[in-house]
Amino acid sequence: MVARTVINELQTLANQLMPHQLQKELFARLGGLLWGNLSSQMTLTVDEYNGLSVNEIYQAADTYLGTRISTLNEQLKVSKAPRDNKISVSINKGEKIIDEFEGIHLVWEFVSVETQKTSYNYETCGQTTETSEKKTFRLGFQKGFKEKV
Repeated sequence: MVARTVINELQTLANQLMPHQLQKELFARLGGLLWGNLSSQMTLTVDEYNGLSVNEIYQAADTYLGTRISTLNEQLKVSKAPRDNKISVSINKGEKIIDEFEGIHLVWEFVSVETQKTSYNYETCGQTTETSEKKTFRLGFQKGFKEKV
């Protein structure tokens, strides 16, 4: 009960004397010292493009994950380019692949966000709509294995 009163008084004092952003930073650091980091999970984000360049890590992950598809995956994306002899199978948006690397539990998730940009075309006197897609793999694992992963 006394601890709660002291915390309330400190919070009131902080509200009166410190800017909001500084308060957030201070309480985040104090919370980390007192209770440790509550989340033991870490997520790496691998985007398809790095600026205008293709991200080779994304391509490698895409190729690797194509070999890890299992009966647990409910939605698959199938495609075939005109010049290819084989079909390509990959996971659909929102799908996850559970994997293991040297005893480390890994969760891969495919995220795809489509955006539309509408503009006026003066030559045709009409609107044109461009659709773009941002593809990302998220890799989740325990923070303690950061260096190994």
